[in-house]
Amino acid sequence: MTGGSASGKSTLAQRLAVRLAALHPLVVPQDQYFRTWGPDEQHLRTTNSPPALQWEALRADLARWRAGEPAGPPPRLRGRAAPQAPGGLVLLDGHLVLWDEEVRSLCDLKVYLDLPDDERVVRRLLRDAERGQMPLADAAAWYRRDVLPNFPRYTAPARWWADLVLPAAPVTAAGFEALVAAVEAAVGRVSAGG
Repeated sequence: MTGGSASGKSTLAQRLAVRLAALHPLVVPQDQYFRTWGPDEQHLRTTNSPPALQWEALRADLARWRAGEPAGPPPRLRGRAAPQAPGGLVLLDGHLVLWDEEVRSLCDLKVYLDLPDDERVVRRLLRDAERGQMPLADAAAWYRRDVLPNFPRYTAPARWWADLVLPAAPVTAAGFEALVAAVEAAVGRVSAGG
């Protein structure tokens, strides 16, 4: 599941996990695969372009989960958590996840949440300010430096690879039911070996 920053990906993944609880879903946030930037790399630091992620770890974990094996924990949790079993469904959410061709090939259903840019900006700034991550002026500066130039290059093109594009303002009841049906159909195809 992908879409721009603050488009509602994590919220929708959690909502799906509750609805599809019988499948014992494993929710995997892309953010747990962000790399750590060293002190001499701060000028390169990003969370909105491909170098931000530890792709090898994500690919390896997805491949193992897809094979029904425990994997992980994601790099940000290593040493603090045990490997995770996949259950009957893995819900991967993040704004860069469809950028990588190998990760795309490991996904049976690719969903893009489409939210107008102005709403995403407001949500992102409010979220950063409410969580106390940074003062509003710093959040706006980060948005201008990292999110704004990278969204059209790395996240927006994910629409082209998506199987389903949902307007996310928020996702309507009908849109959510369509998504649930699409996920159940994908799980059925995988279970049948197709």
